[in-house]
Amino acid sequence: MDLSAVPLLALSNNSITLISTLLNPIRVLPGDNGLPRDWRGLAQIFELPGETMPLLYTHLNPSKYILEAIDNKTSLKALQDAFEAIERWDVFDDTEILFEKDVQVYNENLKRSQKTAEDVIANTDLEILTIEDQYRSEEGLQKQHYDAFILYADEDFDFAKEMIEKLEEQDLKVCTKDRDLIAGVSLESEVIMKLISERCNRLVVVISPNFLKSPVNKFFLEFAHAVGIDQRKRKLIACVYKDCDQLPESLSYTMNLYYNRRAYFDFWGKLCDSVRTSPLKKESRQGNREIKKTNDNYIAKEERIENNLAINSELSKSLRPPSKSHAILRSLTRKKEKKANNNESTSKETNNDEIDSGLCLPSVISDSISINLDTTNSPSDAANLLSLKHDKKKRFSPFKKLLRIKK
Repeated sequence: MDLSAVPLLALSNNSITLISTLLNPIRVLPGDNGLPRDWRGLAQIFELPGETMPLLYTHLNPSKYILEAIDNKTSLKALQDAFEAIERWDVFDDTEILFEKDVQVYNENLKRSQKTAEDVIANTDLEILTIEDQYRSEEGLQKQHYDAFILYADEDFDFAKEMIEKLEEQDLKVCTKDRDLIAGVSLESEVIMKLISERCNRLVVVISPNFLKSPVNKFFLEFAHAVGIDQRKRKLIACVYKDCDQLPESLSYTMNLYYNRRAYFDFWGKLCDSVRTSPLKKESRQGNREIKKTNDNYIAKEERIENNLAINSELSKSLRPPSKSHAILRSLTRKKEKKANNNESTSKETNNDEIDSGLCLPSVISDSISINLDTTNSPSDAANLLSLKHDKKKRFSPFKKLLRIKK
């Protein structure tokens, strides 16, 4: 083991005591090098000032004084070399095992010292009131909230322990002073008041004669009652564990649980239901999500129906049948058009009959075909056109027979 890198600071009290026991006695015969074979030789090797020598002669433990006066940067290897120089091999051999243990402890402490604690943030540290707050803070979570804070007298610890077990079996988060408060908090009463008012939904008090003997417990009882009125919450739950001569006045306005009447009802079940804020918390949240989803689907369906109604309304307006007045007007218009067509047909038939009789040959306009008989047109073309027109309108010549009779 290399002792040259280990300072004298690593020496334990056992090692210093052993060295002092072996070197404090004065040795008459010096060594071969002329150095005294006791603490005096040690003082000369480490070059202590000469004015300290008279002090060392009168000191109760001169060897310990010398080791404390030597610079801590001096290594254990140098101390062993000094033992060899004053020819104290017995000291070298007897301290060798102790030095090895001292070096091991020193290395462990040195390794442990490499890790340092983080600085405490004042405002954050004030919010850490319970052990669980500490763990949640390290994980970056919010401060812990509890279903109930259990307040009881020291004499009623066994009953309070049973109550805590019953509540936690029902998955309720419970806080107590002795188990959950973190050590080192100042003003314990102030911390409990903060937990009751801000971090705990209920305060369950175990009422007994021993509980009412404490003025502090009475104060917490009245404080919880006032907080419940201020926050409009059912804050205080009183469990009368043992009969009392007179209950506090604040408990006369609340419904209390009596342990001695547990034969008539389920005491622990009623206590758990009273502490629980929402008996079906998870199911209620799931139900709320399903209701919200149903409402969203219903709203979307209503919007689709409204859109379809609007589209149908527009289509019905565009396809609406004509009104009665519009139908009458349209019927008159059709009659006029029909009458005009009949007159035109009659006129055209009359003109055709006149052409056939050779009386006249006017211009004929029909079906977007214009026929003008003048000197510029050829006789054959005119005859062909008249023949086509005559064949087309032959069935509409009512005066043909009359013209023949005239001939």
